[in-house]
Amino acid sequence: MVAKMAPDIAVWLSTRHAHHVIETRLEHALKETDLPPLAWHELLMELRRCDPKGMRPAALERRLSIPQYALSRLLKRVADAGLIERRPLPGDRRAIEVLLTDDGRKMCHRAWPIFRAALLSSIGLTLKDDDAQNLQGLLKEVAGAS
Repeated sequence: MVAKMAPDIAVWLSTRHAHHVIETRLEHALKETDLPPLAWHELLMELRRCDPKGMRPAALERRLSIPQYALSRLLKRVADAGLIERRPLPGDRRAIEVLLTDDGRKMCHRAWPIFRAALLSSIGLTLKDDDAQNLQGLLKEVAGAS
């Protein structure tokens, strides 16, 4: 006889598994088309959504849910590729802002159809729009509870 799993444990395991499956599909789709890794595209998409003047690294750290040391390495690699620019904030020599370059915008444009197709095959074909919205709401509630 198999013991029944507590609902919170079942949700945790299902969420981790779903995240892994979706992330793997996205990584594979990007790699298959010779595009940079998913972390690069997540960064570029956040910058594309933000103020055209750019974002401070601390805001990116929160929005991407990655630690500062990992973000610093990511910013360096993406900047070295010419997709973002890091520039000092006027009046504060220690602070920087990060913004997309023209090449970064082109990369977003090039990657979006591949990214979108992978998302649709992972989520869009599985969940109806109402279900996807309900799941998003539930996940936001859980994230807000911490």
